[in-house]
Amino acid sequence: MRRMLTVVITALASTLVVSAVAVPASALVVLPFVVVTAADAGAGSLRDAIVQANANPGPDTIEFRIPGGGVQVITLAANLPSITDPVKIRGYTQPGAAQAGPGTPAALRIVLNASNVAFGLDLRADDSLIAGLVIRGAAGPIAGAPCANDGLCVAGANNVIRGNYIGVGYAGMNPLGNNGGGIEVEGDGNTIGGPAPEDRNVISANLDSGIAISGAHNLVQGNLVGTNSVGTARLGNDTGVEITGDGNTVAANVISGNRFDGVEVDNLGSTNVLEGNSIGTDITGLVPIGNGGDGVDIDSGSDNRVGGSTTGAGNVISANGGDGVRLDSNGHRVEGNYIGLGADGFTALGNAGHGVRVHGDAHVIGGLAEESRNVISTNGGAGVFLETNADEIQVLGNAIGLDTTLTANRGNGASGVLADGSGNIIGSTDPNAPPNVIAYNNGDGVTVQVPAGFSSNALARNAIYANTGLGIDLNPNGVTANDALDVDAGANGGQNYPMVNSATTVAGVTTVNWRLNSLRSSQFRVEFFASGACDGSGHGEGRVFLGDTVVTTNAAGNISGNTPTAVPAAVGQLVVATATLLTGAAAVDATSEFSACVVVA
Repeated sequence: MRRMLTVVITALASTLVVSAVAVPASALVVLPFVVVTAADAGAGSLRDAIVQANANPGPDTIEFRIPGGGVQVITLAANLPSITDPVKIRGYTQPGAAQAGPGTPAALRIVLNASNVAFGLDLRADDSLIAGLVIRGAAGPIAGAPCANDGLCVAGANNVIRGNYIGVGYAGMNPLGNNGGGIEVEGDGNTIGGPAPEDRNVISANLDSGIAISGAHNLVQGNLVGTNSVGTARLGNDTGVEITGDGNTVAANVISGNRFDGVEVDNLGSTNVLEGNSIGTDITGLVPIGNGGDGVDIDSGSDNRVGGSTTGAGNVISANGGDGVRLDSNGHRVEGNYIGLGADGFTALGNAGHGVRVHGDAHVIGGLAEESRNVISTNGGAGVFLETNADEIQVLGNAIGLDTTLTANRGNGASGVLADGSGNIIGSTDPNAPPNVIAYNNGDGVTVQVPAGFSSNALARNAIYANTGLGIDLNPNGVTANDALDVDAGANGGQNYPMVNSATTVAGVTTVNWRLNSLRSSQFRVEFFASGACDGSGHGEGRVFLGDTVVTTNAAGNISGNTPTAVPAAVGQLVVATATLLTGAAAVDATSEFSACVVVA
């Protein structure tokens, strides 16, 4: 409601004349509609305020001054009118209410008990605010209703939803979930939460998703999704956050304790970004409150990003009941995350499944800059599992089986990298790029297997050491013997490894004498590594990359060399080598196992 009184006093022949004159719209004073009763309807009720605000074009404000003190529960007997005109509903104006602070939960005093109705609030307007409300228990008939037992529906654009408890009691500690979702976001450009403690929504105990997004370019920031109001105990939703739209950002939330996945992207949702979230831990990032399924499950769409290379962009994705991150479809990026560790990059909080499980094509795990490194450790399965039809995947610059300092043993339960697919690249030939460091895993460093036929996976410049099994195991069956002219099939075509004859270091230069028998008239990259110990087979792993050379076999399939390496190895260290068949297309190159060890003389 707008009320205007402008008084002009003019002296005319000693007479005061009072007249009303027009003023610009910018000078109008907008007075709030004030809710003064907890009754469901009638003068001074919330229902009445929404009706009046809808009827009054332009932005309005609804405030609360219900007498009596304490928590005021508005029990809805019928669905509230949909909000169709811009309005700011300010629950924090109720006496006794207080916003959250650092380490302090909000004190809310206005409760919408929706147990008799289909939804809590239905926001169809743009440029509105919903703040400081408890919305709980929606369970009434949903026939013809716009929101199926959701706490809050946001169909408009550019709205802000901040400082609410949705699906929990007024203290944010007890589950009183809505029978649908917590918040359903159908519109574009809305903000759920915000960067400050007072912006935080607690969205928990709902029978469907905590937050479901079908709109585009929405921001979900700083919320507690699935926990209590202090972020220390699970209250759960079905799924934490479900993103089916495009270009949405989910940042700096705690998404934990949900029954199934923490974050799920499906229905062709693309170009969405997940940054700085704790997914499966408490608010400190150090205590497990795992989601029951995967931490992040992206099963459709393209070009979604989990983490990032800038400060604070990486997520903690740990202690979940499935995989840490599961990728399907094409072209997603996972970078800068702790997957299976706490926020300190050290505390073991493994996901029960694999760290990263990859299906589909052309994903990038890590990156060519150190800031893109994922630390993928202490998970129950492999660090990275490339499934049978995972093709053209790049695994670059990650720490797999260690802490963030690359010193502590934080091995995964199986191999560091398990590759069932083909055409994948593990590592990089870029001399300026950081290597994958793959160590301490309770399996091979890298296992390449293929159910039938032939696969091609290239390994380049990785640091692989201290794994329980082989450094690289093809098929896997222990060391795969070389065969004349390398005519076998299977994992990486059973590529033959080089034979290292000797390694000597003189005047700071290490020279490796080696030979290779493989495919006739074919090009290979031979890589040399130093290691501190051989495994029981007499073959080694490759902790320090020494150098490489590119060669071509003759018509008999033979090539040999006496190669000085770019990096010297100390006398007494062990030298090993690998051979990678170069096809002209990096995605179909194939790397051998490590050779037998030779002591540097």
